Amino acid sequence: DIPALREAGGQVARYVAPGDVTGFVAELLHLLDDASLREQLGAAGRLRAAEHTWQVTAERTLRVYQSVVSGPSR
Repeated sequence: DIPALREAGGQVARYVAPGDVTGFVAELLHLLDDASLREQLGAAGRLRAAEHTWQVTAERTLRVYQSVVSGPSR
């Protein structure tokens, strides 16, 4: 559970404190026992991953550059 992972995973991941082996095992067991949660997190994770493809990232970056080059909106 560190900021970079929370930024990447958002609400579609489960987190435990670094070095918390007991917490990690508990989360794994929870996921093993809860098929609905596994399905929900898996589907949400795939949608989140689709938002961060190279193509999507390149298009967003291009839009930022275009807005900077074109100057302020009037």
